[in-house]
Amino acid sequence: ILLARPELLSAKTMIEIAQSENATLAWILRGVGCILIFVAFSLMMQPLVVAPEIIPCCGGFISSIIGFGACVVSTALTICVSMVTIAVAWLAQRPLLAGL
Repeated sequence: ILLARPELLSAKTMIEIAQSENATLAWILRGVGCILIFVAFSLMMQPLVVAPEIIPCCGGFISSIIGFGACVVSTALTICVSMVTIAVAWLAQRPLLAGL
């Protein structure tokens, strides 16, 4: 019933459309998840970026360098955590392929 369309389609076509829509939704959710993980890591590292600003003469410069480093580390951690999360979710949804 959820696959109903206003036009007349065969069952095979309806299933192909549903699979395509599910794949699109999965990639959108993966992208949103990656963005949220990046934001979380960036926010966790923000105290390290702000702390050097108390140094009077060069605090801003040091803070910007640490900010760049924090962004690089956040990106690397995001890639690692996202790939592991996506892989575990993929395997959890396919227990026969996972050997569970």
